[in-house]
This record gives sequence, structure tokens and C-alpha cells, in this order.
Amino acid sequence: MKPKHRKPPPASPARGSDAAQRPQPAVLLCLTVATVASWALALGHLLTDGLPGCGRGGGCDAAAGSVLGKAPLVGWPMSIVGAAYFLALLASGILGRGVMSRWLARVALMGAAWSLVMLGGLIQIGHPCVYCLVVHGANLVMASLLIRGFAALPSGGFGRQGGVALAVGLVSLAGLLIADRQAAARSTADAERRLAESTAAITSRAPAATDAGFEGRYRRGPKEAVARIVLFTDYQCPDCRMVDAQLEALATDPRVSISVKLFPLNEDCNPNAPGQFHANACWAARAAEAAGALGGTDGFWRVHRWLFDRGGAFTENELRAALPGLGFEPGTFARFMESPEAIRGVEADVREGVALGISQTPMIFINGVELRGWNAPDAVTRAVGAVLAASPPAATSVADAPPDAIARYMADWRTSPVVSFPRGALRNGLGRENAPVTVVLIGDYREKTCAEADALLRVFTSGPEPTIRYQFVHFPVEASCNPATTLSRHPGACLAARAAEAAAGVDGQEGFWRMHDWLMRNQAMPLDDSVLRQAAAEVSLDPELFMEALAQPFTGENVAADATAAKSLGITSIPMIFVNGRHAPRWKYQAENLLGRMIMEAAGK
Repeated sequence: MKPKHRKPPPASPARGSDAAQRPQPAVLLCLTVATVASWALALGHLLTDGLPGCGRGGGCDAAAGSVLGKAPLVGWPMSIVGAAYFLALLASGILGRGVMSRWLARVALMGAAWSLVMLGGLIQIGHPCVYCLVVHGANLVMASLLIRGFAALPSGGFGRQGGVALAVGLVSLAGLLIADRQAAARSTADAERRLAESTAAITSRAPAATDAGFEGRYRRGPKEAVARIVLFTDYQCPDCRMVDAQLEALATDPRVSISVKLFPLNEDCNPNAPGQFHANACWAARAAEAAGALGGTDGFWRVHRWLFDRGGAFTENELRAALPGLGFEPGTFARFMESPEAIRGVEADVREGVALGISQTPMIFINGVELRGWNAPDAVTRAVGAVLAASPPAATSVADAPPDAIARYMADWRTSPVVSFPRGALRNGLGRENAPVTVVLIGDYREKTCAEADALLRVFTSGPEPTIRYQFVHFPVEASCNPATTLSRHPGACLAARAAEAAAGVDGQEGFWRMHDWLMRNQAMPLDDSVLRQAAAEVSLDPELFMEALAQPFTGENVAADATAAKSLGITSIPMIFVNGRHAPRWKYQAENLLGRMIMEAAGK
């Protein structure tokens, strides 16, 4: 009997076969997400405008300043290492359409193991870095996909994919490290300049006279001292911890006194804090207050040291376990810490800090003079050394009277270096060209504080002899048209900036400033083509010509050029205002606008 021919079963795909190497879009998606988030972290580290949802002083900054922020052995910023690593993996993944060789997959799995370590560290230190969580979460999801399909991956060695990954990783790492070094050099040079200026001011200062003196409630060192140091601090502030380490080394010098005032960056006990950047800062401050109230000066400094050793982070059980060794009965301490008395001293320190113009920590005073440039290497140690070398007579805190916030803000402007604006940046000007004062406002038509500053500046451009020449530079906080920011906080900002440029295209500077005025007065109005067409008619522009100009590329090009120029000036917030070339970092104190004072001083009036 002739055997029947049976159709053989389909062969299973061999390992590494074409069938097993189908594109893996899920792997590519995970790599893309991790790469974008890691590069956002790297750029947030290098640039000045922070990250949306994770701004300056927030969880990302706190994580970067912790032990997790530096790569082991080499000390490079982890954000930079991560950005180079994920870009390298993404490049190799694109080359293999999401399929990696086993050799490269093993590298990726080792990277995923490191993500587990980093996530554990983030949980331990309690810093909610959103971008970090996205990076490591996407990395772990990718690792799970690789593990599931590992047996089917091609078994090649280093190969072309490995070569591409290595080349892309090394080039991007080198570029980012160079940029990081340049940014650090600029920051150090600025800190050294400010440190030299403030050290000279401290050593040349004549004693003042106050009614109550200027020092914290718990002083280390003699009542009469040659160098009297007051530190506004936050126990969860990494820079405060660095400064405190320098103070600890100075505390044994009999010519030095040290005291502390508390300024937690947490809105639970500090209404001036920008949110809850330091989640446990208020409880840490309460613990310090309880220690001082129950244990006097010695008790305060014991707990102060314990708090900084832990970065201000602790659980109730950890604190309770530590209290007997610090000389306190846990139940009594806990009751006082939770009482209204424990917060009164903190609130008093916060009010005093606000009155002195504090906006962040640390803020350091030596003999009543603010020490600027404290972030220069060993700045506090060097400044105190200069004071001791000058050998002024020892005095009590009544000799120290720091200036108030308004005087500080004026000094911030007065001592800022004069900058040169990039060629072509000052296109849009109002007021006579030979006015004694030039004011440059870098701003966004959808930001209310820009409108407030603009309204005052326009007053000084009016009259028969305007006091100022007012120049407006675009910096819309919307990433779609602004190459200098990753933020998109103000919907419609790009369209508004382009509308002003279109108005200039139709009717020159007169058209620009008429549209500028309309945009500043109508910030809350949603913008679209129909609204802007009507606005053009209201400010005496031909609507058809205006809409034609609005569609032209030059409007977006001019806006992008302005934003790039602003970036070169180190923009950190808007509005960014320069009076006669000097940056005014803070031009408001509570309800008072200080621009008028600066303008009149610059004009010699």
C-alpha cells in the first residue's frame, strides 16, 4: 500500500531567524520615552529654566543634589550619563527596528538592574523626581520585554548595533560633559566675583546699632565675637548642609559665633515657599524648635546636627528611637513638637527672612552683611578667614543691622554686571533713542507680571522728554516656537508673539506697539485667527494685510531669534528686566514695584 504523503508541520522559527526578528515597536517606544525624559533631565541640569512639573528647588533638583545625582567612581552627573546611555540604546534600537542582539540586550538588562537601584534610592531619600520615575519605569518595562523574548534574540556579538551604540554614547557623553564643564565654570566665576564683593563689604563695614540685635535664638560661641554668623536654613536643603559643614569646622574658634534661623521651603509652615519642595522641612524645623525649648542651646545643636546628618528626612519611629540618645524623653518631645509653641519660632524666623528679602536657602550673614557667592568652593570658610585676618574688635549682635528687602533688591540690581545684548535682539523699542535710561524687558504676552511691569515702563516713555528707551524682547513660555525652553506654561503665547511681529511687518514700530498694548491688556482672552483679525482692526491695522503677515515665516523666526538671545543672557524667569544693562533679578517687594526707583537712580535723579 502506497503511503500517503502528509504535509510537514510548519517549522518553528530558528533562533535569530528573520521570523524571530520582527520589529519590536514596544521596545522602541520604551526607549524613546526613556531617552526623551533623560535628555529633559540633562538639559534641566545644564540650562536655567528648570523642567515643567519639576522646577528649580523641586524633587529633580533635590535628587540631583543627593548621592544618587553623581555616577559612582567618576562623579559625573547621572542625568548626563543617563541621557548618553539611553540615546545610544535608542540609536541601536532604531538600527535593529527594536530587536537587539543578545550582547546588547545583556547591557540593557544591566542598565535595568541599575534602574532598580535608583528607584530604591529615590524612595529612600523621599524626593519625588517625576522625570526620574519616567526614565526608570520605561527602562524596566523595556527590560521585561527583552527578558520575555530573550531566547529569540539574535546571538551575534558586539556587531554593527554595538558599534553604533558605542559611537553615539561616547559622542553624546563627551558633548554633554563639555557643556557641563562650561556651565560649571561660568557659575564658579560668578560665585567668586560675588564672594569677593561681599567679603570686601564685610571686612570694611563699620558697626551699626540695633535695638534687639541680629542673631538666632540658640548661639554657639561667645556673646562678643569677631565674626558673628547667622544662617537662614532648611534641613532638607543640600546646599544648607554643605554650608553647615563649613560652620561646624569654624565653631571651635573662640572668635566666632554661629546662630541659625529657620526658613523651611514648605508652604505648610511658610506661606512664601513655592509649594512643598521639601516635604519634611516643617517637621524638621518643629523638631529643632522642640529641642531648643526643652534642651536649651545644647539640646538645639544636638538635634540640629542629627537633622542635617539625615538630610532633614525622618519617620516618627526613627525620631522616637533617636531621642533618648539625644537627651530627650520621646513622649514629652513629641507633645511639644506637635504643639502651637513649636511653630511660633519658625513663623517668626520666616517673617524676618521675608522682610530681609530671602527667597531661597541658604542665606548667610557675617556681621550683618549678606555673604553672596556662598556656592564658591569653601566660601564661608574663606570669608570668615578674611574677617578674622582683618581683626575688627569683637562685638555683640547689636552691632549688626542687615538691610531690608527693598535695599537688598536694589543692591542686587546695582551690583549686577553690565551685559551686552546680542546683535539684532533689540528690534522693538519705544521712547526716544537718546533717553538717559534703557530698559529691556524679556517677556511673554500671557504672563500677568509682564503686563504689570510693562504698564509702569510705558509711563516712563511718555511726555515731551521720555526718561527711558523701552525695548521688548520675546520669550514666550511655549516650547512650540521657543527653542530655548522645554516649558509650555502659557497656551497662546507663541501666537501672541507672532501677532506683534506681524503688526510690525504691516506698520513698523507704531504697529508693533499698538498690538503690543492690546495683547498686554487682553491676556486672559483666548487667541485664534478670528480674535486677532478683530484685534488688528481695533488697533488700526488692515486686517487682511495683518493676517497675510501673520502667516509669514519671519514672524516665528523673529520670535525664535529673541528667545535664543534671551537664553544667551541666562534667562531664569520672566519677565527678565535690565535697567541700563544691569539685571534686576527682583523688582517687586510685596505690593511695591521697584522699577521706578531703579529708573530714577539710573537717570541720576
